[in-house]
Amino acid sequence: MSKKILASAVCLMSIQGCAYGPYQHHSDPELSVAANVAHNLSNGFTTNIQDGETGYDAGYDRGSSLETLFNIGLVAYGAAKPLPGLTPGASALAHYSFRLDNDTPVHRQPLVFTYWPYNEGDDDIQGSAWFIQRLDKAIKAVANKTDGTARMVTDDAMGDRKVNAWIYTSEKMGCPDTNPCVLRANLTINTAPWVQPAEWYIDQVDYEKLVREVDDPVKIEGAEYAASWYTVNNGGENRSNVMFLQEDIENRDDLQNLYSKLSEELPDGVFLYIPPEKRYGIGKDYPYMLSEGKEFLFKRP
Repeated sequence: MSKKILASAVCLMSIQGCAYGPYQHHSDPELSVAANVAHNLSNGFTTNIQDGETGYDAGYDRGSSLETLFNIGLVAYGAAKPLPGLTPGASALAHYSFRLDNDTPVHRQPLVFTYWPYNEGDDDIQGSAWFIQRLDKAIKAVANKTDGTARMVTDDAMGDRKVNAWIYTSEKMGCPDTNPCVLRANLTINTAPWVQPAEWYIDQVDYEKLVREVDDPVKIEGAEYAASWYTVNNGGENRSNVMFLQEDIENRDDLQNLYSKLSEELPDGVFLYIPPEKRYGIGKDYPYMLSEGKEFLFKRP
């Protein structure tokens, strides 16, 4: 391989990896990094969010203020379907992982946007397992650093969706043993045949030939090369949630700190979307994304 081409590829990958995550297949210079990520992994998501001048003034459709509270009926539900070692409320929250809140617009829920190589699974469930393994490692790392505990209590599938839940406790983070937090993952994934990060192929194919064909040392186009998995966030049942839940969650305004710690432990290229929604215990009043713990605002370049 030509050292010149490889150096060029490394340079561009470095720029793109730092700014957009390693999976970014398209970058509109008139949109923020957050908006670009959302555009690339959803259809219509950004019709309800617009870049602002500072990012703190991003356009955000808040919809109706009449929302169903999480704690309504949770204790009764948890008592009817208990999980060993959990309080009725915690059991209910863990079971909530199976529920799709389709009535809530997708942009008003915590979500995950990311890609990973297609060869990590032969179907949706196997493909999702790649991300779940990393999420499991991340929440356990958070627990270790916050003098807490984390254990997976749900590892199941609902049709072609992977459904998981973890019980997380930490006095420091406001998730005591008597009222633990539940990390919920409910994923919709699909395959993306269009553009792949070149680093997935350097050791597999004639890289110089591919660079000449597509005239781009960072992106490789075409379904003839292996596709990737990606999380879907189009709305309705097509959404990928990674969210923290807790009894009386609407009384909190600091759970964004827990999302930040989780993001710090997740791989480069995983973007957590955080909406300004008090009903999810989030105290910030603007939407943003997190990657490696860093905030990406919906701010016009």
